[in-house]
Amino acid sequence: MRLERAVRRLAENRIALSDRVSGLDADIEKRNARIRELEAELRESARLREEVAKRIDDLMARLDQIEADVLAEPVPVAIGRGK
Repeated sequence: MRLERAVRRLAENRIALSDRVSGLDADIEKRNARIRELEAELRESARLREEVAKRIDDLMARLDQIEADVLAEPVPVAIGRGK
C-alpha cells in the first residue's frame, strides 16, 4: 500500500512538473517572440535615424552653399543725393 501511494505521488509530481515545464516553455517562446519584435523595431529605428542624419547633413551642406553664394555676390552700393 505504501509503495502504491509513493508511486502514485511520484506520478502526480511528474505530471505537475511536466505541466510546469510546458508552461515555462510557452513563456519563453512568448518572450523570444517579443524580443524578435523589439529587435525589428530597433533595426527600423536605426535605419530611420541614419536616413534622417543623412538628410540633415544634405540640408546643412545646401545651407552652407547658399551662404557661400550669398556672400560671394557683390553688394550694390547706392550713392545718395544730397539736398
